[in-house]
Amino acid sequence: MIKGKDEEGEKFKDYFKWEEPLKRIPSHRFLAITRGESEGFLRTKIAIEEEQALDKIEQAFIKTNNNELREQLQIAAKDSFKRLISSSIETEFKNTYKEKSDIEAIDVFAKNLKQLLLAPPLGQRMFWPSILGFELAAKWFA
Repeated sequence: MIKGKDEEGEKFKDYFKWEEPLKRIPSHRFLAITRGESEGFLRTKIAIEEEQALDKIEQAFIKTNNNELREQLQIAAKDSFKRLISSSIETEFKNTYKEKSDIEAIDVFAKNLKQLLLAPPLGQRMFWPSILGFELAAKWFA
């Protein structure tokens, strides 16, 4: 929660101290949190396990037996992860989940719209439009 916006951001109060694994978050919740962030009421952060990520970077890129070189490469990997890679990963995950959530929201909207359009116009009442139209026309021209 951004300080000073407590009253204005009341509709986002459920997410002020929210934590949830990204892979388990439903699309509607992710879209609500994203909207709160874009409106300036929330700040989000995707936490990446640094040790696990650094281990994967080391396995992929550090392939030397020279201890001094290995140590310098580990320092460079840690620095680049903190300054560049982690924010890039966070942005990529947000964009990917936003796209996925948008697609799911469109699917839900389409299903709801289909049900609405296929529903009878006046519920369960019987309706004879030709008879009503004839009676109305007869009243106008009489």
